[in-house]
This record gives sequence, C-alpha cells and structure tokens, in this order.
Amino acid sequence: MSLIVARFRHHIKVLVGNQLGWFLSKQYWRGKGPATRLISIFSEQAKTIGVKHNILVAPVPLKQLAPNYSLEGKTETDYQRRFLSGAEATHRAGIVSAQNVCISFPTGMHQVGNHILDEVMLVPYLLTNPKYYFGLESMRFMPKRSMDEGVLLSMPWHHNFYHWMIEILPRLISYDRCPDLQHVPLIVPKSAPKFVAESLKLTGYLPKTVFLENGAYRFKKLHMLSRLAPATEVSPDAVDWLNRKIVSASSDFSVPKRVYVSRDDAKIRFVSNESELNHVLKEFGFEKLLMGQFSLADQINIFRSADFILGPHGAAFTNLAFSKPGTKFIEFFSNGHYSPSYNRFCAIRGLSYGFLVGEPTNLGGFTIRPNHLREIITQALRSSAQ
Repeated sequence: MSLIVARFRHHIKVLVGNQLGWFLSKQYWRGKGPATRLISIFSEQAKTIGVKHNILVAPVPLKQLAPNYSLEGKTETDYQRRFLSGAEATHRAGIVSAQNVCISFPTGMHQVGNHILDEVMLVPYLLTNPKYYFGLESMRFMPKRSMDEGVLLSMPWHHNFYHWMIEILPRLISYDRCPDLQHVPLIVPKSAPKFVAESLKLTGYLPKTVFLENGAYRFKKLHMLSRLAPATEVSPDAVDWLNRKIVSASSDFSVPKRVYVSRDDAKIRFVSNESELNHVLKEFGFEKLLMGQFSLADQINIFRSADFILGPHGAAFTNLAFSKPGTKFIEFFSNGHYSPSYNRFCAIRGLSYGFLVGEPTNLGGFTIRPNHLREIITQALRSSAQ
C-alpha cells in the first residue's frame, strides 16, 4: 500500500511541477528569466567576467546501433528510425575556472557573478525545472559560507544514478589530465545518494572528496568540469574511463546468467502486469532482480557476468557500461516514451540490442504482452544459435 501511495504522491507532484514548468518553459524559450544569464564558456562575455577554460578532451564520433531484435509494427518502425538519428560527435570538454563563484546544495546550481555557464550544466533547459529554478533564485538570499578553492563535481541531477555515473563522474577525465589541480578537493554534497560515495571509492577519488552540508557557498576560486556529450547521447570516452577506473569490484554475490531487472519498487516506468510475465521469464531461465537492493559493486558484477539482460527502461541499465561484448539486452518502453541512451551503450560495448513497446497504465506504469516477450526472447536466442 505504501508504494501505491508513493506513486500517487509522485504523480501529483509531477502534475503540479508540470504546471510550474510550463510557465518557466515559456520564459526560457523567450529568453527571459534565468535564461538571460546563460552564457557559453567560449563567449567574449565569459572572458570579461574572468572565466577561463582549458580544453582537455577532444570530440569523438558518437555510435548508434540498429536494433538486433524487435517486433513488427508502425510504432516499432518509428522507434527503429529514431535509434539511428542523433548527434554525430561528443563535445570538446575540459576545466572551467572562475573566481567568486556561488553554488548551492543540494541542487548543485552555480553562479559566476550573475551568470550561469551553459557547458557546465548537464542541459541548460534545467532552468525550466522548478526545483533547480528555485535553487538558483534562492541562492541570492541565503547566507554564504566562504570557501577557498575546489572542483565542483556534483551538479543538477547528481541524485540520479544514470546522470551521475555517465554524465557527471566521467568528467573527471579532464581533472585527471590537469596535474595542477590534483591538490584541489572535489566538492560533493553530504546529502548525495550512497552510490555517489560508493562510485568515488571504487574509482579511487574518495580521499580527494570533501562532502559539504546543504546550503550556499562562495568559492574564491572554483573549477568546474564541462559536459562530455549532448543530452541523451553517451560519450564513448566516459564508458571507457569507467571501465579503466573500475577494473574489479569486490562482491560475494552469485550472479545469474539471465537477468530480468525489475522496477517493481519504482514510482514510474514500472511494468504493471509483471506477474503475468513471470511464467515466460521462468520458462527461459531469467532471474528477477531489483537493483536497489544491491551495492554498486554487486550491480557492476551482475552486469559484467550476465549473458542476457532485459527489463523496463530505467537508471539501473547504466551498468550496461560494464557488460561484456556479445551480451544480449532487451529494453521495454511505454508507448510514447523514448530514450536512445542504452542503445548507445550497446553500440559502444558491442552488445546486441532489442526493444519492446508496451501500453501505458495508471500512475506511470505500462504493460508488456507475454506473447510479445516470448517472441522477442526467442528471436534473440535463435540469433545466437545461428
């Protein structure tokens, strides 16, 4: 019952947030409100306020993959077409440095004077999200603790496992390539989810990290790391960096070879008729797992060891970054929802990719037909037998 209540509350929160977001979106696209304070780190305006950048990561081509397995239908054809579209290359990225920079936690919003640096944000349209809008605007009224120097590692969306592991943490590529900054601490909010500290420990950066209480801070000098790739795309450099940094993750968990990653405990994008799928999953030897029950090390080992992974789209599939070449992966979408991110993982890591599209239900769930699941699993297994 508590999960149903949580889903309902989340649904109401989203509806209210969407109303506020609609107003903020109108401001943003008209170039009003905080959007007027967005500037590029490469602009002349950035130079005039003392922003310096040091480009350390060159662009590389982005990889796309035609789905190996899917059903036939108009919706499926549309999804297949979209998987083969997108940006052509990653961004040039590096260290961005400025003086007298204000930041607020837990949101991770920043201001240089009265300006927001575009390339530091994951996406600039975060300014249309009420949470980050108020995190930014309230900063001016908050007392600020004075700090000397730091490297801002946590920024908006750091609380999300995917965004942290793929779009934020690997920005340390630039930090690694800047010897002059190795004595400067990495700045992270103490309120960050536990996977943040776990990932910093596994990658070796925990001793260099300072965890700050929520509130506002003014840094005499702050270094920020610019984004590696466009939103929803995946930088091959980021995936390579993660695998070089986390060569092994100690775990005692006995890993199944065929894994169904459930979102039975999630507020959105859960399979409403999961109980109807159980007999199909058992028929093909899949074990149901909830990734939230495992440590980061266990999750990495699950994905490194599994031969066949499937389930509804969600942040847990970030761990595909560690899957071995040849692994089969089938992703479930609710009709109308689409993201190419995990297709990109498969292209980068040499995985086989498939997808199923289900029909939306109440409170953010969707259904998958058992016969569709059986058909696509059979497709995948036949392809490996050929």
